[in-house]
Amino acid sequence: MGDPNDLDYDVMESENIVIENQSSDESLLQRKDILSVEKQKEIAEEAIRTAKAAKETAEKQLRVVQEQLNVAKAQLASTAKQAAATAKQIDTSKAQAEASKAQITVANSTIKQQQTNIENAKLYLSYTYIIAAEDGQISKVNLQPGQLVQAGQSLFNIVKTNGLWVVANYKETQLNEIREGQKAIIKVDAFPGHEFEATVTSISPATGAKFALLPPDNASGNFVKTVQRVPIKLVFSNPNDENDEIITSRDECRNRHFIKVRKI
Repeated sequence: MGDPNDLDYDVMESENIVIENQSSDESLLQRKDILSVEKQKEIAEEAIRTAKAAKETAEKQLRVVQEQLNVAKAQLASTAKQAAATAKQIDTSKAQAEASKAQITVANSTIKQQQTNIENAKLYLSYTYIIAAEDGQISKVNLQPGQLVQAGQSLFNIVKTNGLWVVANYKETQLNEIREGQKAIIKVDAFPGHEFEATVTSISPATGAKFALLPPDNASGNFVKTVQRVPIKLVFSNPNDENDEIITSRDECRNRHFIKVRKI
């Protein structure tokens, strides 16, 4: 057997070794824990920085969205005001349209009334004019300014200027070859050597004596036979004859003793 002191020493040395080993292990464990804590701290700080950055971004986005929301609210309010103003304008326009329709109705009534007044004025104005049935010249005027005339009163004679014509009184013994539509030549003493063209337009159905104011009516007849004359109307047929206007102005064609008629 050995020395008890040596054994105690060995035991104590072994215990010290064990204690040192344990201390080393605890130190290593403490270092590992410190490193792990520091790593976690760094990770946590990084997460905090990331969270802050995300927060700042979110806050910026929130401000942008809030600004957009404010702008949208302002636009909505402006649009609502415009819509209200437009609705008011529409109501005003409708009221003005109704008023205009009423004014148009009144104006149409006024126009119709004025048209009626115009027609009446034209009618009264027409009463101040005497319209001849034919174109022509006035002759033998039996009218003075300021004279009061009666209905049916003869005021003047009208000599037609269009369709110049004469009446030739032929003997009944000269009618055997005269027919309506025949051409004739008229000679007027006022125009020696000039011949006017004419056309037979009508032959009287009776003699001139039958149309007299006091036509003869001899029941017993005449001892001496009297040749009767029949009126024949001759119309001037040459519109290019310049002398027709002169005859019309002088009324010479109405004086039968100035006219000689010859059949063509």
